[in-house]
Amino acid sequence: NTWTIITIKNLRSHLTRAEVKKIAREMILLADPFDDNPVGFSPKLKSKEFTDLEKLVEKRYFIDAEFHLISEVDRLGNAHAKVLDWKENILYEAKHEQIIQRGIKNNYSCPPVKFDLWVFILDEVTFSTRQSSKQEVQEWLKEFGGIHFYYNGLRVSPYGDYQNDWLGMNLMRARNPEVRPSTNTSVGRITVIDNSNLLIQKTDRSGFIENESFEEIIRFAQDSLNWMAKRRLNERESKRSKDRVETKNDSM
Repeated sequence: NTWTIITIKNLRSHLTRAEVKKIAREMILLADPFDDNPVGFSPKLKSKEFTDLEKLVEKRYFIDAEFHLISEVDRLGNAHAKVLDWKENILYEAKHEQIIQRGIKNNYSCPPVKFDLWVFILDEVTFSTRQSSKQEVQEWLKEFGGIHFYYNGLRVSPYGDYQNDWLGMNLMRARNPEVRPSTNTSVGRITVIDNSNLLIQKTDRSGFIENESFEEIIRFAQDSLNWMAKRRLNERESKRSKDRVETKNDSM
């Protein structure tokens, strides 16, 4: 790896927190959104006075996400998933038969896949308890929002590029906007390790040929999104029913 170190010292006046935070924000916008990408640009901020801003550059804005979906398909085609809250507590978990949709009981016909999705609730109430502002996260999501695709360790375009909604998240949100993420409110990645060459890249390297394995990855990701939306909607309806009962009891 090649490193470039920029050291700022012997300043005539101290940098303020606002100035260091501005530097941190610019570094985040330049960086690969996923810090563990071995070929991505991963800046590091070192400041003894502002260690929290060091953490912000290291973690990006993922720590401000309300939900983190982690869904996987193993080498036998079986899926399992869980959703974490912003404190990394498990909210929901599911086995294969709870994830797979459309009445289909068979396994997914694709190489091992991991689907990570970070979902943000972009309102002032939510961000009143966060270190970052809603506007900062919106700016970041404008650049990186959507689902990126990593194949054997390398990112594949155009998946996750600006306005590239290859999983149809925005259409699903338009049909049911209450609990669905969009490319403007989430960032995620599909990670595939394909030792059997089941996926075939196009000759110009602009994505994959849409063969059965690729279509199965899309089906798995959409099934995972549908499962998470269903669990969130059920929880919301349960809370509303409880609130109605409490309101009725209070009025008696």
